[in-house]
Amino acid sequence: MAKTHMPLPTGGKTLPKLVSAFVAVALLVIAVKHPSEAAAMVKALGGALVDVIERLWTFVWQFGG
Repeated sequence: MAKTHMPLPTGGKTLPKLVSAFVAVALLVIAVKHPSEAAAMVKALGGALVDVIERLWTFVWQFGG
């Protein structure tokens, strides 16, 4: 006999949508008003992300080799 699953809610709450819209608008305003600072922030975040990935890869590589 097949099990019946509880249906997942399809609609989201209002608060997460408002928060994500606010963050998107804030990032857009920062990019428009201060493009060079926004570019520097994105470059710094990208560098940090690359650093994290390289450190994780080194950690995993030590166990494999």
